[in-house]
Amino acid sequence: TKLFAPTEEPVFTAFTRSVPTSGPEAGHVPVALGGAFFPDESGLLYLVRLYDDAVVHHLPVKNVKVAKLVLDYVQAHQVHDGAWLTTAPQRYGQFTISPDTWLDGYLYPEGAVSGYAQGLYVVALEAARGVIAEAGARFVLAGVAAATLACFTPAALAPDLLLLDYSPDLA
Repeated sequence: TKLFAPTEEPVFTAFTRSVPTSGPEAGHVPVALGGAFFPDESGLLYLVRLYDDAVVHHLPVKNVKVAKLVLDYVQAHQVHDGAWLTTAPQRYGQFTISPDTWLDGYLYPEGAVSGYAQGLYVVALEAARGVIAEAGARFVLAGVAAATLACFTPAALAPDLLLLDYSPDLA
């Protein structure tokens, strides 16, 4: 729409500025502007949105440094052996929620693989590759099918399916 660029650019720029760039929370994306930091899929959604804004709509919101920090945070804190893992249900006020797969969703146990979150992780990897790779990072991504299959296949049974590799060699 005509209003997309004039509203999306300042909102996304504000989100980018709200992502910590140093310390233990570097790369952790808040749930909302000025909002709390949950162990949720906000980082994945940030990478997809960055790709859509910068690459698809050509808005001047591309920030490779922050994109790399977000990807590094997600992979260090939320991914194990190619699978995006859920955290344990947590209590917020009078509600118990699974913060990593929508607040009103199923209460996943700690360490589960949600099809929604895993699919979003694969899309976010593709988005990150589209934003970061042109700046010099090397990605090996064998395709959505192999990546998704890898998360549901124990590494001991099929180590060759765990083909997601991110080389953090950006200057």
